Amino acid sequence: MRPWATGCGRQTDLPDHLVDHLPDFLITHLPNRTAADVACRLSEIFLIFRNAIVNHLIMLKRTKGRILLALLVITGMAGTSKNVTLSAEERTFCVGQLKKSRNELTSSLHNLTPQQLGFHSQEHPLSIGEHIYHLAITEKALDEKLQLAMKKPLPMDERPDIPYSDVQLQQLTSSTGHRHFPEAGSASYAFSWPSTALALESFRITRTNQAKYVRNTTENLRNHVVQTEAGNVDCYQLLLVMLSHSNYHLQQIREILGHRSFPRS
Repeated sequence: MRPWATGCGRQTDLPDHLVDHLPDFLITHLPNRTAADVACRLSEIFLIFRNAIVNHLIMLKRTKGRILLALLVITGMAGTSKNVTLSAEERTFCVGQLKKSRNELTSSLHNLTPQQLGFHSQEHPLSIGEHIYHLAITEKALDEKLQLAMKKPLPMDERPDIPYSDVQLQQLTSSTGHRHFPEAGSASYAFSWPSTALALESFRITRTNQAKYVRNTTENLRNHVVQTEAGNVDCYQLLLVMLSHSNYHLQQIREILGHRSFPRS
């Protein structure tokens, strides 16, 4: 920037490149104007544009701040600690396992006869049909527990203590889920189906809806907590419990299918 005496009765600062090329500009485009007149006009235009740009940048900064604050409030993130959605790894793992357990269970029970569904052995007191009914009832009950917990507002302070890591909880419930979570095993039989096929379909639909929910949700499953007989678990961990529980019963069904006395079709 260099000072330039204008015909406006004042001195102004113009960019160096404008001052250097001003004579050429005057000769080519404004032959009837004096250099002082043109310099005055250019300085005024320059000041107008400079002030406009500065004001625009100030307004843009304020607007961006307001937009960010509005988004934080709308999403419930403002002033809330640890309010985050699931990580990509958590989401991918849970959705994959929900689909896998659903598909493995339904494919294992394809075209079983009533005799096969009702088979009992000394090693397995529950029949395959009874496993199906139990799974359908448990899945329905725990899914309702999950939905109710997610509808409750987040705690204002820190979430209640969770005694188990995800791995510890899966290990704990892999073979004894119904013992540590008796409300699952003793769920109300208000959920009833006239056939094992319909009970299995109920299980399949519930699992499908759970997979869709976990894949698409932006809600904070980690800060919503469910109380169980084994202690507090967050809603993501409750899904892991449901996975472990169904995997346990799937393993029992496979053992029944492989039993030496299992009726062959």
